[in-house]
Amino acid sequence: MITQIDPISTPPTPADPPADFEQKASQVWGDLFKAVPQMNEQALEIEAIGQAAVAAGQSAQEDSDAALGYRNEAVSARNSAQVHAVSAEQSDASSQYAMQQSQAARDEAAGFAQGLQAALNAIGGYMPNAIINPNMEVCWRGTSFNIPAAASYAETHTLDRWRISKVSAAAATVSQVQGNSTWRATMCLQYLVTTAMASLASGSYEMIEQPIEGYNINDLVGTNTIFSSQVYSSKVGKYTVRLYNPVANQYYLHEIEITSANTWQLVAFVVPTSGTVSWAVSSNGIGLRVGVVLAAGSAVKTANLDAWTSGSLIGGANQVNLLDTVGAVFRMTDVQLYRGDKYLALPRRPIQVERDLCYRYLPVRNPDTAGTYGSAVGQGYAYAASSAVIQVPFRVPARVAPTGIQLNAVLSAHWVTGADGTPFATSSLSLYGYKSTEDGSLTAQIGSASLVAGSATALFAKGPILYLGCEL
Repeated sequence: MITQIDPISTPPTPADPPADFEQKASQVWGDLFKAVPQMNEQALEIEAIGQAAVAAGQSAQEDSDAALGYRNEAVSARNSAQVHAVSAEQSDASSQYAMQQSQAARDEAAGFAQGLQAALNAIGGYMPNAIINPNMEVCWRGTSFNIPAAASYAETHTLDRWRISKVSAAAATVSQVQGNSTWRATMCLQYLVTTAMASLASGSYEMIEQPIEGYNINDLVGTNTIFSSQVYSSKVGKYTVRLYNPVANQYYLHEIEITSANTWQLVAFVVPTSGTVSWAVSSNGIGLRVGVVLAAGSAVKTANLDAWTSGSLIGGANQVNLLDTVGAVFRMTDVQLYRGDKYLALPRRPIQVERDLCYRYLPVRNPDTAGTYGSAVGQGYAYAASSAVIQVPFRVPARVAPTGIQLNAVLSAHWVTGADGTPFATSSLSLYGYKSTEDGSLTAQIGSASLVAGSATALFAKGPILYLGCEL
């Protein structure tokens, strides 16, 4: 019997009172603490079922071969000895019985295979795709980003968990755009060249990249790994998928080829185990960097492909230069990185799970913006006539304590309530001095002495509040 996974409690919502929110959040994490080992045990049991299916298939083939031998013997007996017709009929009956047994064995093997696939589909929502936001659906920072020229190394965060790493004089716009409406991944990340760089400097490069936390690479270490993605480009040629282990200073490069311009295609390949080198497993730092290279100068190119190699080179020897033409486009979505030897279209994680995974690196308080004053994002107390401290609990713990905030609405679209509930627009809103991975408390100032020191207050907002500094 396959191990059952205990149900996970209903997660809290922003509308819950703080005490209920914290209690529900604690319950969810407790449930996950029990459920994850159960998921691992279930995966081992499913693997055992798979092995049994293979064995049953082999047994079915052997039975089929035996049945064919029985049938041939029966035919020979009928043709050579009419005087033994009764015996021949009995032999034929034995052959038919053997064929029936063989078919039953084949049906049993097919049933095992179907059961295995059904079990894999059932647990698919928890299969360990190490890529977060693989379908480019989560975009709390916005849906369009300017990527300026950079004379030295620069990173620009774009859609959640994705960034552009570069050293180049080119400029671009990265956007969340519609992909293919018939796919399971309908959105994609688009890179559009706005300032060309026809001739690359030797050390220049441009790359779409996701850094993966050390805690999330444990399943990838010491085993083969599959990378896959749907890709699209206006420029045909070879691009490089790059995996980089910062602890061991080792890279793995594989060239993928766009064979038809402006056409989506699937790329998938096996990344072999890296052997016994060190990895930053069980760490909240960068464990692995995964990216698709759009351009690379001669000094950062190499012919060392499809093997883990010491160093930090960027592109394959045949890497194209997407940056040479204004308007050139590269798109990607449905990105997967998981342990294994064969390509699988892993079932999608629920969107709320995907958002929670992103929140660890970019905590967000997202109020309802319909009302005049939006909705409450936290509660606190006034410590002076024009100042208050607001506690803003995080939905999930951040990777590290935040270092600042970004307001997606103007400052005046945030209000602190007075003792009688009257809202007062804020004149200043900043991260509280005592920082935590569990809480994004804020210090709020208003332009008038309208608060009562020691009284309870609340912060209302008309736009998301993003907590910065938690990204890898």
